[in-house]
Amino acid sequence: MRTQILPDEDTDSFVLLQRFCRKCFTRWIYFKLSGKVLAKLCFAELSSHLKSIKNRFNGKKKDSKLKQAMKGLDSFLTTHYSFRYNQITEQCEFHDKHKFDKYRVVDEREFNTLVINAIEEGVNCMDRDMRRYLGSSRIPSFHPVTAYLEHLPHWDGHDRVSELARSVSDETQWVEVFHIWMLGMVMQWSGKNRMHGNCLIPILVNPLQGLKKSTFCRSLLPPALRGYYTDDFDVTREGDALRKMRSLALINIDEFNRMEEGKLARLKNLVQMSGLSMRRPFQSSYSQQPRLSSFIGTSNFCDLLTDSSGNRRFYPVMTKGSIRLPRINYKQLYAQLRDELKHNRRYWLSPTEEQAVSLRNDAFLRRPIEESLFYSCFSLPRDGEKFQRWTIGQIYEVMKRASPETMRDVKMRVFGKHLALMGVKKLRTHYGDQYLLNRL
Repeated sequence: MRTQILPDEDTDSFVLLQRFCRKCFTRWIYFKLSGKVLAKLCFAELSSHLKSIKNRFNGKKKDSKLKQAMKGLDSFLTTHYSFRYNQITEQCEFHDKHKFDKYRVVDEREFNTLVINAIEEGVNCMDRDMRRYLGSSRIPSFHPVTAYLEHLPHWDGHDRVSELARSVSDETQWVEVFHIWMLGMVMQWSGKNRMHGNCLIPILVNPLQGLKKSTFCRSLLPPALRGYYTDDFDVTREGDALRKMRSLALINIDEFNRMEEGKLARLKNLVQMSGLSMRRPFQSSYSQQPRLSSFIGTSNFCDLLTDSSGNRRFYPVMTKGSIRLPRINYKQLYAQLRDELKHNRRYWLSPTEEQAVSLRNDAFLRRPIEESLFYSCFSLPRDGEKFQRWTIGQIYEVMKRASPETMRDVKMRVFGKHLALMGVKKLRTHYGDQYLLNRL
């Protein structure tokens, strides 16, 4: 028999022969081997080819098994339950179709129950399969607040907002301002106002307790949205404050008069925000989140504002007694606000209205604790009367020597605002501001 001479392994001919063998095996073409080198080459190619076939078969079998499990899980869940992803709470919610119960959060306990129910129904699934399904985009997204607004009926034309405002006070300006604030709240919910936040805060004031001021605030939200109301808000905990502004529809600042001057300044900055720069859990970078919440407040004291030049963000109103809430038709109430916004009704205060609010709020200014001490040390000069020029440091030292305890909690940075609040006139000079006073 004639011996076949094979090419060397480093030549182009050997590479060509190797490719030829691979093509033959992929097409199930086999031939008689001759020569040890060719036998070795063909055996290696055959083993590699058979191994790839086996892997593909096992992979298809494994994929088919996983697909069957997911298909069975999908069929079971969609038959027995309805799911939705709450965009506010960022949690998956569900309800049992056969029990007609309300949606509830899929917490760890409910999750385990779903897995057990699926296994008992013959679905071959594991925890990770259920977690993969519930964490996917197959669960439709749902925004409770915008969904409520979208499913409102047509407005019947009756003004329910003004009726609601008059249950607190019959003051004409209050009725108008409350209407504007309600429009701003609904606009904030819709997410369409990306330039400005609802920066007005109504404050219900009455020295008596038990007049249902907090009840009125809570009752502004329809029952479907009551879970997005709170009266627990701390401006000093910035991260928590921003999260609540993102996830709550209405925030009630109860006992507003207890807010210190620094907290009040921080609150004014917060209410002007339209978007919130936040770092989400398990993320290193900050992202811009939409603001959802509006603010309202209650107080048992009238002296609750501290800055005479920046109080246009607040609207304190004296309640006319115990608030008797009318029977609220929430669907028609919010249908009115929705339709008014569609017809471009203004949901912010005009500059003229802001000025009127600012002047009105002087009656609610918090008097400085050192005011009586000041008038025991100094007097304001009358027109044409001689006066002395004092620096703020000199005035502070005179009052501190007179009563160290009174001046202990008065910071120099706010003392100038207090002097302006007490009507002390000042002159701007090259040496700084000088106040016109007479020493007693």
